[in-house]
Amino acid sequence: MSVGIDEQMKKWFSFIVDTDRLYAVDGVTSHEDLVDEFGLEDGVDVKIVRCRLCPLAEFSLDYDKWEFLAEQDIIPDWFVEEEWKQKSIKYLQDNPSHMEVQLADKRIK
Repeated sequence: MSVGIDEQMKKWFSFIVDTDRLYAVDGVTSHEDLVDEFGLEDGVDVKIVRCRLCPLAEFSLDYDKWEFLAEQDIIPDWFVEEEWKQKSIKYLQDNPSHMEVQLADKRIK
């Protein structure tokens, strides 16, 4: 499958991490909705990191070629980008329903 990337696709897989867990909900692309859904602490003491994993120029299920973004200004010392990229890829591989929901959502819009 090969389709061009638009702004909606750039929000493909949004999730939040803390020191030992990845938080995601099928079809949810808003970090603030995820904070609310899981009751995460979001204050001066940075305990979470907002992340996205999204395809680059062409859509592909080769997640290693996707761009990983930590979307906040202050990143805590415990956060290792490559480690969380690999964990997010594993999450998508282990949860194919997430991709099915996202694909259906992107086709409808």
